[in-house]
Amino acid sequence: MKEWIIKQIENYQQDKSLHTTKKCRFIPSCSEYAKECYKRFSIPYASFLSLKRILKCNPLHSMKYDPVPEKRKDKAKFVSLEESLVALREKSKLK
Repeated sequence: MKEWIIKQIENYQQDKSLHTTKKCRFIPSCSEYAKECYKRFSIPYASFLSLKRILKCNPLHSMKYDPVPEKRKDKAKFVSLEESLVALREKSKLK
């Protein structure tokens, strides 16, 4: 699925380059940003980041460098109950 989304972005980039001369407000462009998000992150998180970036692409924001984040900031780690208990035991041994 990710590959299909990336291919659609690439098709958009090729089509856009034939019909417009307008420059993007950001570096990298919004489509490059979205493509990189889909390569690095899950589809829901990449979609969130891409939409957030596209919503910023308006006259109220100045042109600037806005790279794709290296990691998810809100990454929640889901573990089993057993893993949680093991971690708690190890933590209590350290104290």
